[in-house]
Amino acid sequence: MKELRWLSLALLVVGLAVWGGSQTAWAQASTTTYFMHGYGSSAKAERQMTNYLVEQGISNTVVLVSVDRAGYATLHGSVGKNAVNPLVKVEFADSRNTDFHQDGQWLRAAIAEG
Repeated sequence: MKELRWLSLALLVVGLAVWGGSQTAWAQASTTTYFMHGYGSSAKAERQMTNYLVEQGISNTVVLVSVDRAGYATLHGSVGKNAVNPLVKVEFADSRNTDFHQDGQWLRAAIAEG
Protein backbone atom coordinates (compact mmCIF):
# COMPACT_ATOMS: atom_id res chain seq x y z
CA MET A 1 0.00 0.00 0.00
CA LYS A 2 2.86 2.36 0.84
CA GLU A 3 4.46 1.64 -2.53
CA LEU A 4 1.20 2.46 -4.29
CA ARG A 5 0.93 5.75 -2.39
CA TRP A 6 4.53 6.63 -3.22
CA LEU A 7 4.05 5.80 -6.88
CA SER A 8 0.79 7.77 -7.02
CA LEU A 9 2.51 10.78 -5.48
CA ALA A 10 5.38 10.52 -7.97
CA LEU A 11 2.95 10.36 -10.89
CA LEU A 12 1.06 13.37 -9.55
CA VAL A 13 4.25 15.41 -9.31
CA VAL A 14 5.28 14.45 -12.84
CA GLY A 15 1.81 15.22 -14.15
CA LEU A 16 1.74 18.65 -12.52
CA ALA A 17 5.21 19.45 -13.82
CA VAL A 18 4.24 18.48 -17.35
CA TRP A 19 0.84 20.17 -17.53
CA GLY A 20 1.42 23.28 -15.43
CA GLY A 21 5.14 23.83 -15.44
CA SER A 22 6.95 26.48 -17.41
CA GLN A 23 10.12 24.40 -17.57
CA THR A 24 11.37 24.08 -21.14
CA ALA A 25 14.44 21.90 -20.61
CA TRP A 26 13.84 18.28 -19.64
CA ALA A 27 16.28 15.75 -18.32
CA GLN A 28 17.17 13.18 -20.93
CA ALA A 29 17.26 10.06 -18.77
CA SER A 30 16.33 6.41 -18.85
CA THR A 31 13.94 6.70 -15.89
CA THR A 32 10.62 5.02 -16.60
CA THR A 33 7.33 6.73 -15.77
CA TYR A 34 4.22 4.62 -15.20
CA PHE A 35 0.72 5.87 -15.98
CA MET A 36 -2.25 4.12 -14.41
CA HIS A 37 -5.90 4.69 -15.15
CA GLY A 38 -8.54 5.24 -12.50
CA TYR A 39 -11.45 3.12 -11.36
CA GLY A 40 -13.51 1.80 -14.26
CA SER A 41 -11.22 3.30 -16.89
CA SER A 42 -8.62 1.92 -19.30
CA ALA A 43 -5.22 2.72 -20.78
CA LYS A 44 -6.98 5.07 -23.21
CA ALA A 45 -7.16 7.53 -20.31
CA GLU A 46 -3.38 8.01 -20.46
CA ARG A 47 -3.21 8.42 -24.23
CA GLN A 48 -3.44 12.23 -24.25
CA MET A 49 -0.71 12.65 -21.63
CA THR A 50 1.71 10.18 -23.20
CA ASN A 51 1.12 11.57 -26.70
CA TYR A 52 1.82 15.09 -25.42
CA LEU A 53 5.10 14.01 -23.82
CA VAL A 54 6.24 12.38 -27.06
CA GLU A 55 5.15 15.37 -29.18
CA GLN A 56 7.12 17.72 -26.90
CA GLY A 57 10.25 15.56 -27.24
CA ILE A 58 10.25 14.69 -23.54
CA SER A 59 10.02 10.96 -24.29
CA ASN A 60 10.54 8.80 -27.34
CA THR A 61 9.04 5.53 -26.13
CA VAL A 62 5.53 4.50 -25.04
CA VAL A 63 4.65 0.90 -24.22
CA LEU A 64 1.66 -0.82 -22.64
CA VAL A 65 1.62 -3.35 -19.81
CA SER A 66 -1.69 -5.15 -19.49
CA VAL A 67 -2.53 -6.97 -16.26
CA ASP A 68 -5.17 -9.69 -16.54
CA ARG A 69 -7.70 -10.60 -13.84
CA ALA A 70 -5.33 -13.25 -12.46
CA GLY A 71 -2.57 -10.66 -11.99
CA TYR A 72 -0.33 -11.72 -14.87
CA ALA A 73 1.33 -8.80 -16.64
CA THR A 74 2.16 -8.72 -20.35
CA LEU A 75 4.39 -6.12 -21.98
CA HIS A 76 3.21 -4.85 -25.38
CA GLY A 77 6.11 -3.16 -27.15
CA SER A 78 9.71 -2.81 -26.04
CA VAL A 79 11.94 -0.27 -24.36
CA GLY A 80 15.18 0.01 -26.31
CA LYS A 81 18.62 0.88 -25.03
CA ASN A 82 18.33 4.42 -26.39
CA ALA A 83 14.91 5.11 -24.87
CA VAL A 84 14.58 8.60 -23.42
CA ASN A 85 12.21 8.93 -20.46
CA PRO A 86 10.23 5.81 -21.43
CA LEU A 87 6.51 5.87 -20.61
CA VAL A 88 4.55 2.78 -19.57
CA LYS A 89 0.77 2.79 -19.70
CA VAL A 90 -0.61 0.22 -17.25
CA GLU A 91 -4.01 -1.30 -18.00
CA PHE A 92 -5.85 -3.46 -15.48
CA ALA A 93 -8.38 -5.90 -16.94
CA ASP A 94 -10.38 -5.67 -13.70
CA SER A 95 -10.53 -1.88 -13.53
CA ARG A 96 -13.39 -1.96 -11.01
CA ASN A 97 -11.53 -3.92 -8.34
CA THR A 98 -11.76 -2.25 -4.93
CA ASP A 99 -9.29 -4.55 -3.16
CA PHE A 100 -6.36 -2.16 -2.87
CA HIS A 101 -3.98 -4.85 -1.66
CA GLN A 102 -4.67 -6.85 -4.79
CA ASP A 103 -4.34 -3.70 -6.90
CA GLY A 104 -0.91 -3.17 -5.33
CA GLN A 105 0.14 -6.71 -6.20
CA TRP A 106 -1.03 -6.18 -9.77
CA LEU A 107 0.89 -2.92 -9.96
CA ARG A 108 4.01 -4.69 -8.69
CA ALA A 109 3.60 -7.28 -11.47
CA ALA A 110 3.22 -4.47 -14.03
CA ILE A 111 6.38 -2.72 -12.83
CA ALA A 112 8.33 -5.99 -12.87
CA GLU A 113 7.20 -6.58 -16.47
CA GLY A 114 7.68 -3.00 -17.66
